[in-house]
Amino acid sequence: KTQRSSIIRKKTNMNNNINLKLVTQSYRTLGLSLSATLDDCRRARNEMVQKFAFNDRPSPWRKDFHLRLEREHLVQESYLYILEHYEAIRSYVGSKAC
Repeated sequence: KTQRSSIIRKKTNMNNNINLKLVTQSYRTLGLSLSATLDDCRRARNEMVQKFAFNDRPSPWRKDFHLRLEREHLVQESYLYILEHYEAIRSYVGSKAC
């Protein structure tokens, strides 16, 4: 029980502590300002993933196949980081605006 509760506490502490470099990088990746809402983040993520998606079936020997996959992965990671830490980001941005 103590090991499980310490894991839960670590996860909770991790969610409250945000890495400002990752926050700004994630918002920049999605092309958004720090005041963007979750809906804005979702829309930007969907637009960018669609932009990097192939219209036909991708072939591994295509020159830009891996670059597109990397970009799509970066966009998705950025969105998930914002989604996971959204409340902490809002608290931080709100406290700095005053």
